Amino acid sequence: MRYNILIFLLLIFSCQKKEDFSDVKIIAHAASGLENQNAIFHDNSKEAVQLSLETVGCDGVELDVQLSASNRLWFFHDQTMDNETNSKGCIASKNDSDLEAVTYKSLKKEKLLSMQNLPVNYFDKQVLMLDVRHYDLCSGQNVDEILFIKEIADFTSFYNGQIEVIVLLSNPEWLEKFKELPFKVYYSGGDFADADQKLNAYNFDGVVIKNEYISKDQVGALQEAGKKVIIFEVRSPKGIKSALKKHPNYLVTDDLRATIIEKY
Repeated sequence: MRYNILIFLLLIFSCQKKEDFSDVKIIAHAASGLENQNAIFHDNSKEAVQLSLETVGCDGVELDVQLSASNRLWFFHDQTMDNETNSKGCIASKNDSDLEAVTYKSLKKEKLLSMQNLPVNYFDKQVLMLDVRHYDLCSGQNVDEILFIKEIADFTSFYNGQIEVIVLLSNPEWLEKFKELPFKVYYSGGDFADADQKLNAYNFDGVVIKNEYISKDQVGALQEAGKKVIIFEVRSPKGIKSALKKHPNYLVTDDLRATIIEKY
């Protein structure tokens, strides 16, 4: 609570900035940020989602979504559970009953969060970005595209537009099926040349790209062409400032509070 009060006061009493960043929406990367030593909760956890959505100035959360062996969606970042949890192996090779017993190695021992347990009541006109993890490292194959999409479709249908969903997709071959659903799909790939090539070859709504791989002029050019831009991989004050000055549509940050303060 004290963090929200501090941010609220800073938003009210902060000095006037030379540049207006009101056009940039601030999204919490994996809810709590990655490699964020100041994070209270583990990334992709229910607790982290709730805390971020309660933070004044947060426009949404980005979560990494994977398909289990029970064909249900779970939020988890890494390719295997070995380093971050009390379990081992891949999400895709685990049944839901196994995953329900998994906890992170963090101080608070948070449980893994499934799509079914996402705290949708905490969303208040905020965005949910789903970073689709289509590849299963343990099997060396892609997971089932149809089942993956069905689970997201069932989720969006159940909550009937209560949450604005944006899908981040690195596999263009999945785009056609995802475009049948009522939300935007952005290409998540490499550098600007790769992103530009994919936008020309496929009907993506926009791109997701690291801050270091795109310039302000390139952001503007894509926006003039009718495409949206998401910038990520920012956590230092210098990185946050440089990303804001490029005026992307969304800034996915690893330090939510520092980014909100810098924006205002």
